[in-house]
Amino acid sequence: MDFVGLNKVKNGFTSKLLEDSKKNCDFCGKNYLNSTAEDKFGRLEHRLSYTAANTFKYDRWHTLVVSRNHDTLHLIEAEIADMFELALEWLHKAYSIEPMYTCPEMIWDAMPKSGASQMHTHLQASLGFDIYYGNIERTRQGARFYAQRNNGRNYFNDYLYIHQVLGLTIQIGNAHIIVHLTPIKDLEIMIMDEKLNKNFYKALHFVLRTFVDDLKEYSFSFGMYLPPMNESSADGHEMPVVCRLVFRNPVTNLRSDMNGLDLYTSSVIGKDRYVLYRQLKEGIEKRQK
Repeated sequence: MDFVGLNKVKNGFTSKLLEDSKKNCDFCGKNYLNSTAEDKFGRLEHRLSYTAANTFKYDRWHTLVVSRNHDTLHLIEAEIADMFELALEWLHKAYSIEPMYTCPEMIWDAMPKSGASQMHTHLQASLGFDIYYGNIERTRQGARFYAQRNNGRNYFNDYLYIHQVLGLTIQIGNAHIIVHLTPIKDLEIMIMDEKLNKNFYKALHFVLRTFVDDLKEYSFSFGMYLPPMNESSADGHEMPVVCRLVFRNPVTNLRSDMNGLDLYTSSVIGKDRYVLYRQLKEGIEKRQK
């Protein structure tokens, strides 16, 4: 089968999965009012999204932010922005009730290949008690150590600068898309910004559209952490908003995209970072016209 034929198979398979999953979806229409619970302070709702208490919480403060659009792969920029703005509202609400929970994180899995439990568009937001979860806290502590060893230099600023020098960043306002040198898998990128805002949402939308529409990749995992809730912008954030987004193995591929090498030795990366950068840059530039 040629490349075009393979893409048609992937697209058809994905479209059928999405369409079939609408039939008995817990999150579509008004179904969520009966099929999902509310958080202790109630349900938060926006025009394009709403919250639902997670049945299997992995922390005291943990919720779902659900888009009113079932189809994760064809969200418009406004729908993406609405979800994240609602997540921010929920985080501030939870923090106001228990201010010892200070460390905000979000994850978002799309399609079964990524481990998503529901096909319907949803992300998960949580607040950690004083520290972030393992991988993120390790980065935070590493950044502190880096500053101690380098006359107070900000690790995240230097990380971004190195990739700018290497020609592996794309700037959207104050948001920076980074095709970084240490991906977990081939199709991972980062987005960094001082805070969540329209530039971040636009950058994320450009990335999703390029991967889905141009590169024909239909499943992703997303992780993001924000600065601690008890820091204000006047403090000079030690941490920015950092998002990592990786597109997974083709949805039609029965094999896992992770193996023993990835899990126990080192990530196996087969795609040239500059090739991915050029593909992203081309896709974004044509959408900016």
